[in-house]
Amino acid sequence: MGAPQGGRSVRSAQRRTGPPGGVPGRHVQPERTRTTRAGRGQSRAIATGGCCAVAERHLPFAAIPCRLLSVLPLPPRTSCAFLSPPHEAPAVRTPEPPAPEPPAPRERMRTRIADGLRFVLRSRLLRPIALATAIGNLAGLGGALSALLPAFALRDLGLSPGRLGLALTVGNVCALIGALLTGRLIRLLGLGRLLVAAKCLPGLGVLLLATATPDRAVPALAGAAGITACGITVYNIAQVSLRQAVTPTAMQARMNASVRFVIWGTLPLGAAAGGLLGSAIGLRPALWLVAAVSLVSCVPLLLARDVRTLRDFPAAAAG
Repeated sequence: MGAPQGGRSVRSAQRRTGPPGGVPGRHVQPERTRTTRAGRGQSRAIATGGCCAVAERHLPFAAIPCRLLSVLPLPPRTSCAFLSPPHEAPAVRTPEPPAPEPPAPRERMRTRIADGLRFVLRSRLLRPIALATAIGNLAGLGGALSALLPAFALRDLGLSPGRLGLALTVGNVCALIGALLTGRLIRLLGLGRLLVAAKCLPGLGVLLLATATPDRAVPALAGAAGITACGITVYNIAQVSLRQAVTPTAMQARMNASVRFVIWGTLPLGAAAGGLLGSAIGLRPALWLVAAVSLVSCVPLLLARDVRTLRDFPAAAAG
């Protein structure tokens, strides 16, 4: 190891052994004396000298700055300990980070599904919305209408695929218009009335489609697509916003999963039913039946007073 560092080491040794000529091992408090300039220089030389000895032994070229530091006017306790090798450098203790908290036990998937379904079915706002949306999807786009519309337009109305795509493109522009007007419509009509009106629009669009003839097929199809797309867009914006507003944060994922399981689960059933009805009773009669089912989908909203009388979104749920 290196020599003692600085006057501090000398004074510490004097405290342990006492002054020269005193009794060894006896602790004697040294007198407070004034440190002269020469004494400070000597302390500085001792402080840097010890480190220079270490540097010369392990890092020969590092002794040059040590010798320069010995002649500079530095405080007496300045040393070159930073030049010492790792095994001779003073240890630096850093506080250990706190131990992480143990993870909470994960719930089983069956428990989460049951919690979400229970929350939706017990809510006086979510239950009618889920039921109305499920009935609408059973008869609407993605359901029975998706199986009947292409066959009816191409075979009964005699449209080419290009004219069919053009009519649907023009009609779907109404979806953008409905998205832009949803906020104003809520302030004008109220949230509950807007939900009921928007839920009826897809049924009216299917009624218009069922009355189409080959000579006015493109306007009828474009109008039916526009009414349906506008109603679906406005209704989805309003009902999804309402669901999120009345659901606590901790239940958002389970609520959405449960509602989507109910409302999207009817889509394949409706598509299968539409194809079977079109084959059994014909395309146009099947469209009349689909329009009736789509109009009936607003009944759960009309029967739910808590939904029908809403003027605006309720306060956000806590949690």
